[in-house]
Formats: sequence, C-alpha cells, structure tokens
Amino acid sequence: MPCMVHLTAQRFGAERAADVQGIQFCISYLGGSVLSAALGVLYSGMSLEAFGPAMLVLLLGMVFLFRQLAEKKLAAK
Repeated sequence: MPCMVHLTAQRFGAERAADVQGIQFCISYLGGSVLSAALGVLYSGMSLEAFGPAMLVLLLGMVFLFRQLAEKKLAAK
C-alpha cells in the first residue's frame, strides 16, 4: 500500500493524485472491514482446525493474483 500511494502522482499526474489517493485509502479501509467481517462470519461455522488450511488458501490466492499482476505489468513494457 505505501508503495502504491507513493507512485500515484507518477501514474496519474500531480493534479489528480490527491483524489486517487483518497479512493485508494477508502477502498483499502472498506476492504479491510468487509473482509474481516466476512471471514469472521465464515469461520464462526468452522472448527479451529479449518483455520490453518483456510489461511493457506487465502495466501495462495494472494500469491497467484500478485504473479498475474506482475506478468501483466511485464507484458505491458
């Protein structure tokens, strides 16, 4: 997140950077709140033994999305 905010002015221009950063922070706070609540509801119906594998699935999903984004960025260059 800090790196993304740091590069906002370069990617969107100085005149639009403040607006875009506001949207970035809004989405990150909203995502953190909604994701935390959704996972709480999901895990309330599971046993504690399911927590580890579920976190592993979320981690693998994040790694997959990161790699997809990195490949897309390299292809654009």
